[in-house]
Amino acid sequence: MNLYSQETTKPVSLLNPSFSPVFLTLGLNPKMANANITFHPTNFIANLDRHPKHTIFHPMIDFLCISPIHYAITASPPMYRDVLRTFWEGVHLASNGSIRSRVLGKRITITPSSINTILHFPQAENYVSPSFDDLRAMLDAVGYTGDTAQLGAIKRAHFSPVWSFYFDIIARCLSSKIGGHDQIPIPTLKLGYGLAMNQTVNLGALIFDDLKTKLKLKKAIYPRFITLFIMDALGDNYPREGDALAPNFISKGIFQNQESRRQAADNNALTPGMLAVLNPPSPSHSPSPPPPPSPPHHSSSSKKRASKRKQPSSVETQAPHPKRHKKKKQKKTKSTPQSELT
Repeated sequence: MNLYSQETTKPVSLLNPSFSPVFLTLGLNPKMANANITFHPTNFIANLDRHPKHTIFHPMIDFLCISPIHYAITASPPMYRDVLRTFWEGVHLASNGSIRSRVLGKRITITPSSINTILHFPQAENYVSPSFDDLRAMLDAVGYTGDTAQLGAIKRAHFSPVWSFYFDIIARCLSSKIGGHDQIPIPTLKLGYGLAMNQTVNLGALIFDDLKTKLKLKKAIYPRFITLFIMDALGDNYPREGDALAPNFISKGIFQNQESRRQAADNNALTPGMLAVLNPPSPSHSPSPPPPPSPPHHSSSSKKRASKRKQPSSVETQAPHPKRHKKKKQKKTKSTPQSELT
């Protein structure tokens, strides 16, 4: 059963390469085309669809959709064989330790830091570097049933369906491994450790080390990632036509295949670190602010004294009206005529 749609490898035709518009645009001598550079199924695109028949994978799929590797395992840039071939023909390890090449006159420089940037991996000042004991602790946490004494011999058959699916995604999408993926190499375990244990691992450094050790193999590995670097360097000058390279997709048959492994292990639960990312505490569960300070305590006697004090009413606070003074009535005295006085 073919679970992966693979790109058919075609030999590089040198009969008439001058007809290639990209070769002419790049200004390359057609006779310099390196026929030894081959394209193999690698750097797959993950299938993260939630199929109703395979509900046991839903929590893991939901986690991967919000994880730091989501962009790296799902990005699908337009890829062209001639462009990628140009990169691999001139690729070399520079004196400063970076990987360099040229496409359309633009220098392509790859470092661990630039990989983290291009692939949207987390950046940190201090990364966690998992030891062998850390990897064994992770394998125990995910319910691995095989022997962990030899970390180079970890097999997917000893994982539950969900965790076998998880490491299959890591191996096919984030590594350059070609061929069978039943055995999980140590670099793949380290890639998976950071997500499973909620630790910030330098993913860019792990991919860079893998890329650096395979520069001389004449194999166009990491085609999606290399294309993203070329597109970033060329910008609007990136070619939009040529001999297209179809990406490799992980088909939905992977779920049915993984479920058939239920007898190997039954721990399909996510780790606490994954659950913390998938279900962060809601604001309603955040610690409530401290209560305001209580008013000063008054004794009963002071309360009684305070109750006797009347607050001035709105009427009392108004200025009093001036009193109206009544004029005293003067008594009329009866005047006596002067004649009577005498």
